[in-house]
Amino acid sequence: MRTDGDFDTAFHWIGGIDDKYAFDLSALLRSVVIWNLNLAQQELVRLGGGSLAGTYRICYFGDHKELLGSQHRIVPFSGCSSEFEVVDLYVIQ
Repeated sequence: MRTDGDFDTAFHWIGGIDDKYAFDLSALLRSVVIWNLNLAQQELVRLGGGSLAGTYRICYFGDHKELLGSQHRIVPFSGCSSEFEVVDLYVIQ
């Protein structure tokens, strides 16, 4: 399992895109998750082999603060991509 703290992953948050007057308080927020397969495969080779080939999904687990109401509770949320296939990569060293 990879996390957003791994060297081969990146997470970019884009807020308030559905309404230019929402001041980043929009209900519709987007993010971009990047998994650099070349870097991940290089690390596997460095550690003695292995393959990234397989079926994957990218999931995000986070929390948000409710803005409406008097309690401003912290509420968890999550989202996952559809499954995708990774085939063998050839790393040139």
